[in-house]
Amino acid sequence: MSEGLNKNIFKFGVNGPQTTITSWTGFLRYDLILKAEEANVREEECSICLEALVSSGKTAVYLKHCLHSFHLSCLKIVYEINDKILKCPLCRFFYKLPGMHRTEYLNSHWRQFGTLYVYIYEESVRLESIMFAIFLNIINMDRNEATMEIVRRVIKAWKIGKLNSKNYFDVLMKCDLQSIKAKLDEWNIHSNDFVDELVDDNDMYDDGVDRDKNSLFGHQSLLEWARSGPGVPRLERVHRDGTHPPLVKNLWINNLRSKISKHEPSMLVTHVTLPHGYEELLNKCNR
Repeated sequence: MSEGLNKNIFKFGVNGPQTTITSWTGFLRYDLILKAEEANVREEECSICLEALVSSGKTAVYLKHCLHSFHLSCLKIVYEINDKILKCPLCRFFYKLPGMHRTEYLNSHWRQFGTLYVYIYEESVRLESIMFAIFLNIINMDRNEATMEIVRRVIKAWKIGKLNSKNYFDVLMKCDLQSIKAKLDEWNIHSNDFVDELVDDNDMYDDGVDRDKNSLFGHQSLLEWARSGPGVPRLERVHRDGTHPPLVKNLWINNLRSKISKHEPSMLVTHVTLPHGYEELLNKCNR
């Protein structure tokens, strides 16, 4: 497949959540605001604007626990004014979103828990997760409606902290597409009609993705990687105290593309598809 037929058209990155997500989008993402059936609210009015829920032409929704109904646009205005207090405007029921906390494995030398990089090409899509700065997992898939749905759900799981344990992402590395979908169903991770995970609450886009990844895989690190020889890559960086913690301890790749003749999930590899320009640098280092 030529590069022109599979050129990169969109890429972005999402840092792992660490704190409680108190925001309008977070409220939606946790499925606490659900679309109301027209037949169930035909006779009701929005308690915020006092207009009919159905006849106004606006989207009618209800809050999951107290079941009070409003217009989605009216709720957005209320919560964007004060996104730290997510209460029902009618009964004042307080919706507390789950908190995200650093795990015991993190220390002050490492940055966030990890970052999920998403690369969307014309014919394929790739997910890369860097965890604790030492684990790199890659999932390759053909691009179609079904796989893009899985991508959106994996991004959602990452953003709400469902994948904040390495064990959860390891499960996905051992699955085929149907098994990944089944696991997401089991974890109750479904797409939300009101949130576009490819756009909402992402931390970096396009060139920002390359700059962020270069901060972990810089020029000197690649030189060490190229010279490390066969086996698990031994990229290292030196801390101020003189220690040499591993930069990348394990690399795992799960190829789920239909054009790959043999599916080998959870395969440890020593050669991965690096960002544009990295392959040329590695080749020069190996000469």
